[in-house]
Amino acid sequence: MNRVFRKVNGESVPDIVKHTLDIIKECPFVEVHIGTDSQNHRRSTVYVTSISLRYGNRGVHYIYHKHKIIKFKDIFTRLLNDADYSI
Repeated sequence: MNRVFRKVNGESVPDIVKHTLDIIKECPFVEVHIGTDSQNHRRSTVYVTSISLRYGNRGVHYIYHKHKIIKFKDIFTRLLNDADYSI
């Protein structure tokens, strides 16, 4: 699966690892948080994986990836996919 991460303004980030390492080199005190959440809609489940780079008290830089698949009927499979997409 080829994941295209985007900034909040819609600009795509071609290499997420290089982008994150560049930010860490620039600001070594930055905290990196990664998480995935899902929400069911009518016929689909939407997963959003976000990488948050927190600059202490000076703000946060968000990068996200949105993925839409066929709706899961059981909560266990949906939560298992949340963990899988985060890893």
